[in-house]
Amino acid sequence: MKLLDTIQKDVVRRDLLAGSHEQAIQQLIRVLVERGKLPAADEERAVLALLKREALARTNIGNGVACPHAKVPFVKDFLGALGVLRDGIQYSGEGTPVQVVFLFLSPEWDATGHLALMSVVAALAKDVRFLFRLTKSRNEEEVIAHLRSALDALFGPGSE
Repeated sequence: MKLLDTIQKDVVRRDLLAGSHEQAIQQLIRVLVERGKLPAADEERAVLALLKREALARTNIGNGVACPHAKVPFVKDFLGALGVLRDGIQYSGEGTPVQVVFLFLSPEWDATGHLALMSVVAALAKDVRFLFRLTKSRNEEEVIAHLRSALDALFGPGSE
């Protein structure tokens, strides 16, 4: 599973306006619905699955990055969205405010692919130069260009 197969320009929100992690999750799920990636009938249960996962352990992973994710029975393929918040939000009441939110829904049967996506995001979260460029992006095209460049630097051209 390649990150750029899941996160494409149409599911990126450069100026996500959220005041809480719950709002960020709701808004990014709404993006998936609006783009036809997730049926509207599954919107509420997708949000609930992600919030349930957050209740177990918050998914902020450091350096202003969070990765809410859940394995669910109602998706056949990996779904993802990316939101960049200008001002950031307190995600767990500790640490740096979150400005970058990678959100994923994974088929419940594909634990390997799910873990692979999480490990790629964890590697990206360590690259503070990438994160700075991402938060300064002017539009969704620049977000994807910075993401592609960071992935190429970490894993080699075309690998992720």
